Amino acid sequence: MDAYPREEFSGRVSEIRLQPTVVQNVVSYPTIVAVDNGDLRLKPGMTATLNIEVARARDVPRIPVAALRFVPRETAFAALGEATPRAYWDEAHTRPATGAPGAKGIVWTDDSAGLHPVAVTIGLSDGSVAEGIGVRLSRDLPVVIGETGKGFGLSAR
Repeated sequence: MDAYPREEFSGRVSEIRLQPTVVQNVVSYPTIVAVDNGDLRLKPGMTATLNIEVARARDVPRIPVAALRFVPRETAFAALGEATPRAYWDEAHTRPATGAPGAKGIVWTDDSAGLHPVAVTIGLSDGSVAEGIGVRLSRDLPVVIGETGKGFGLSAR
């Protein structure tokens, strides 16, 4: 709730109305969320930002969506003193634009052997982190999410 920025409220979707509202070509469906309001702090019309969980996966590899969009420039391999891997030409440019479930993509890892691609299939995603289905990435091995002036931006998973 915007009025209570440091507090979290939990609720459950109780209704989704089927009469849409269209404003600037954006279609919205009024949704009723049942929340415990025993102290009457929540009032009708208050602004809220919701995260609605529709599925959950536990103990799965988590990949930052930024890593799915990352494509190293060919000059990065030269700067690292590495040959450009064949997978760079074969697969590097065939990745999903988003972390859509079922999409196939490539993430790049940076370890002591250098920069190399790992094929992934995307599972559930919250828009910032996606589940990697069938991915054999070590929890200790970071994936690359971008290039910086001094190397690569790595994400510890």
